[in-house]
Amino acid sequence: MFLFLYILIIVNFCEGSNFTTSRVVLISQGYVRGYKLPDWDIFVYYGIPYATSPTGRDRYKPPLPPPVWNNTLDAVYKNIACPQYYNKSTNYYIKGNCLTVNVYVPDTNATNLSVLMYIYRGSFQTGYAGEVLFKNLVQTKRLIVVTFNYRLGAEGFLCLGTKNIPGNAGMKDQVSALKWIRKNIAYFGGNPDDITIDGSSAGAKSTDLFVLSKMTKGLFAKMITESGGSLQANSIQVDPINNALQYASLVDFQADTIEQLEEFYLSASFDTLFAFDLGDRHNYLFKPCVERDIGQERFLDDSPYNIIKNGNYHKLPMLYGFTAQEGILRMETFDEWSVQMNANFASVLPIDLNFPSIREKEKVAHLAKQHYFGDEDVDTHSYTYILSYVTYFTDVLVYPFIRAARLYDETGNDKLYLYQYAFVDEESSQIKYTNLRGATHCSQADAVQDSYNECCISNRYKKIKSIMRELWLNFITSGEPVPKNSSLVPWQPFTSDWSYMFLDDNFHMTSIYENSALFWDPIYERYYDNPIPPYDF
Repeated sequence: MFLFLYILIIVNFCEGSNFTTSRVVLISQGYVRGYKLPDWDIFVYYGIPYATSPTGRDRYKPPLPPPVWNNTLDAVYKNIACPQYYNKSTNYYIKGNCLTVNVYVPDTNATNLSVLMYIYRGSFQTGYAGEVLFKNLVQTKRLIVVTFNYRLGAEGFLCLGTKNIPGNAGMKDQVSALKWIRKNIAYFGGNPDDITIDGSSAGAKSTDLFVLSKMTKGLFAKMITESGGSLQANSIQVDPINNALQYASLVDFQADTIEQLEEFYLSASFDTLFAFDLGDRHNYLFKPCVERDIGQERFLDDSPYNIIKNGNYHKLPMLYGFTAQEGILRMETFDEWSVQMNANFASVLPIDLNFPSIREKEKVAHLAKQHYFGDEDVDTHSYTYILSYVTYFTDVLVYPFIRAARLYDETGNDKLYLYQYAFVDEESSQIKYTNLRGATHCSQADAVQDSYNECCISNRYKKIKSIMRELWLNFITSGEPVPKNSSLVPWQPFTSDWSYMFLDDNFHMTSIYENSALFWDPIYERYYDNPIPPYDF
């Protein structure tokens, strides 16, 4: 039985043995052999270590330097994943020392190619580098794509502000991956001074946070966000100590001091740390944090809101946006949350709002319920309620983009290109309990990335994918989604007139999101709970 499982692992995760054409590159750690993908003019190098994961009681600390080797490394291990809550439907191989990159290089003699570093989605709890594919973009021979793993869940984002658990280990992994790319990408034909960071959902939140971190200054040239941003409620831990206590209580541990809490996590087993699928929660607890100053280099030393408002960020070209029906994402929990909303609407208000009293919280909850659903409870399976549910959660997810875009504009970034992706056809997500479809969370990312059935999708979707790839490729290589010599609809940067690009069959500039902002602006101005660093208790 053990031999059979071992053979399965080799078949599933050791790609390259069936490939006949290989290419060897000498990088800073030694020689690496990649293989040409069948039917593509692309060489891929899977599973190259970019850093070393600390272990034991050091597992929450920043990453260690990568290994070096004397023989040639056969870069064929595609589906390595960092420890996480196990999803049986996903084809990955969990490995403790998981900090690896996959490098996709076009078969060309060109050098100084633009570089795309992509950060996968997964709520900072799940995901792996091998699930993201950009073969169609790489096939253009105008860029190199790098995907990578980073520590997830508690191992990556537990934040106690102590020497042993300072916080943001997963973000420091990401910075190490970026530094590895800058150091080594020229060996593959890439330009280390022309790196664009891109990500979807949690990956987009990471991308936006890179703009705010002192650790990343000068390391990249452009950024793209797809359905995620630094001012969204689940981007930053508002109170990391409270989150750590909440998770400990889920596994029946109570701590009276920070020392007891730290010891619990330092001693916790894998099964304890990854016992729950936190991505399904309203507050999934472990995510980036504002770090306490303990004499170490910090990824984030203040709240994203304060950093942007004060203009203390890297001002560079930004392709920044969301989809038209982001709230379809929350249909996965509709049966549970809709009942909860009727019983206690305050429980689903954004988690980055803090109220001085229960009375004020209930007052805001009543205003929100009335604004989106009217005065009366509605049958949970009626079209009216379902569409209002989607609209509510769409606005909760999208409003932070508008808030951030205005702050970026007010503080001098005149190169932010805001967009809303709204394309819908038979490939689009169906809204549960209806016959309607919409552009859900990360649909724009799916349009740019490879589809598993690309030959069989509709002609409309093929056209949209072609245009989306052209826009993204333009931005990656020039810093503008629509350069001056392009035949596409002109796209102006975001300004105080609220203009952004509506991405559908008929691309056009618009500014329709003002009503949402008018509702949420006064609420956030009064009740926004600015994230804080961890504290002693």
